[in-house]
Amino acid sequence: MGRHFASQRTAGKARGFAAQARERLLPGPVLSRATAGKPSSLAFRAPMKQSFPLPLEAMPIPSAPCRDAIKAHSGFTLIEVMIVIAIISILAAIAVPNYNDYLTKGRITEAVSALAAMQVRMEQHFLDERTYTGACVAGSLAPLPAATRNFTFACSGLSATAYQVEATGQGSMAGFTYRITEAGKSTIALPAGWTLPSPSTCFVLNKAGGC
Repeated sequence: MGRHFASQRTAGKARGFAAQARERLLPGPVLSRATAGKPSSLAFRAPMKQSFPLPLEAMPIPSAPCRDAIKAHSGFTLIEVMIVIAIISILAAIAVPNYNDYLTKGRITEAVSALAAMQVRMEQHFLDERTYTGACVAGSLAPLPAATRNFTFACSGLSATAYQVEATGQGSMAGFTYRITEAGKSTIALPAGWTLPSPSTCFVLNKAGGC
């Protein structure tokens, strides 16, 4: 008999615990077991408050190796920044001069192309007129090339058998002077750092004196 009553008490406690668990898990008001079947005196219980997010003291604390790893990847060290700056400086020291030389060659092309075309027109003028006199003006077979942003053109020494046309650099091309005559083409002057060949019988296109 005693065992029977003990088992009943145990079963009752289990049912009570199950009911409490259901009441806590339900999202809305829960009808109390004590007032079931009594509509006039219903008792409601507020739902259990959610405990999210976790309070600070309940948050997991990363271990020491994890904290060290986070610090190691949180930014750049001074040495790393200095290495990057050194690499950029080296690349700039190589790339900037090469780029400037590339731009200079392109600007030189303005002058030498115009002079080469002018040389052909001067010979056409001579064949038709049997003289160079009267060239280098608008309306002639050999009008003077128009000035550009980097070069100006001048014609002089016109005679029956001779002429001279020069392209003189200006602005960033100051110091460059190229010339054509009835005898051919030549480079008259170059800026500092450029090699002027001797004798000069071509248009110099690079610092080493190459044509």
